[in-house]
Amino acid sequence: GCPFEHFISYGLGVEERQVHSFKASDIGTLVHEMLERCFRYAKSRKKTIATMDETELYSLVDEAVKESMTSEKSTIFEESKKSKFQLEKIVRMTKLTMMVLAKQLAAGNFKPFDFERIFGEKDNLEALNIDLKNGAKMYLRGKIDRVDTCDTDGKTLVKIIDYKTGNTKWEIDMPYYGRALQLVIYLDAVMEQLAKSGKEILPAAFFYYHIDTPFLTRDEAKNENAILNKLKPSGIVNTDLDIIKNLDRSFETESDVIPVSTKKDGSFAKSASVASTKRINFLREYVRQKAKNTAENILSGEISIKPSLRRGLAKCDYCPYTAICGFDEGIEGFSYNSLTPIKDDEIWEKMESEKNVD
Repeated sequence: GCPFEHFISYGLGVEERQVHSFKASDIGTLVHEMLERCFRYAKSRKKTIATMDETELYSLVDEAVKESMTSEKSTIFEESKKSKFQLEKIVRMTKLTMMVLAKQLAAGNFKPFDFERIFGEKDNLEALNIDLKNGAKMYLRGKIDRVDTCDTDGKTLVKIIDYKTGNTKWEIDMPYYGRALQLVIYLDAVMEQLAKSGKEILPAAFFYYHIDTPFLTRDEAKNENAILNKLKPSGIVNTDLDIIKNLDRSFETESDVIPVSTKKDGSFAKSASVASTKRINFLREYVRQKAKNTAENILSGEISIKPSLRRGLAKCDYCPYTAICGFDEGIEGFSYNSLTPIKDDEIWEKMESEKNVD
């Protein structure tokens, strides 16, 4: 997003002043925590959310709310009527999220394999431990919100889901610009880890799931699948029809649970977010190289004030360090790193034509 922001945060270790309040980012953390608890509760009861009814799912959320409310969080939400209303809104959103996630799982043959999976140096994976110039090494670490798998015909299909409370959509030009690399890195790491079993591992899909309570029109509200369409995840789905059928067994021409649709002749529609196994595996290698080059730029001292700008959204809009850098586009010498959206077919051609990833 911005080299200077990374330098301030990770190079100097500057942190925002902690205040007794609940910020937008805290909402995301709380929802993530509650979703993880819900999946773990279901697993401990030897159940999957795909087979649970509304009452059972809501009960999981209520239990997760109680467990997630530390004394500090509880105090914040009891301070005012506004805070109490905010908590009620978060709980309603989490219940809706669990209902939608359950329906998405029930539509296919995948089952939750792991959630909030922390990975890092100890995993000893090539996807995470990357050699840099001059003998340096980069160790990647992170947390995968959810991993789903499906065993079929002696193969294991892998699906990665990353929950997002912000209005973030994953698009294929992001890796080209060095953005949102973590989702593909997560897939890469999980596939490499599972391959140690000796089984053939295939990438089925990787998604951002937007946690939200979308508005429905009166006509949309009459359609029970309208909410599924509104909350359909963004990302990439494998073009293999058998894999698609395992993600959505009732798929014919358009899916309610994955971003896939076809034309009358059976070919994929332009709106379909799909890629072949070969292309997805290429993307894994491409993202590794992007991550490597980014790290080498950091080591070389790249700390310029160059915030990204994409679709009218600037990195500065939610950066906590704007008072430090003093960025102002109206001042000579300051400018955005404009990331022009590129069509899917064009971006694949651009990435595949590169001999060395920039």
